[in-house]
Amino acid sequence: MSYNEKLVKILNNGQSTAKELAEFVGVTERQVFRWRAGNCENMGIDKLKKICQYYEVSADYILGLK
Repeated sequence: MSYNEKLVKILNNGQSTAKELAEFVGVTERQVFRWRAGNCENMGIDKLKKICQYYEVSADYILGLK
């Protein structure tokens, strides 16, 4: 599973609304919907870090590192 697929799986887990995540990360709801659709390529490390904090997962997990 690619990092993009893992990230989309985490984003689509149903634990939060797009609005809640957007407010925590500091982006628009529209951007969260784009990420949930699989458009995560240009997310940026700062946003990835916030998503990891929000969902309590490591960036290593998402990136497939051991």
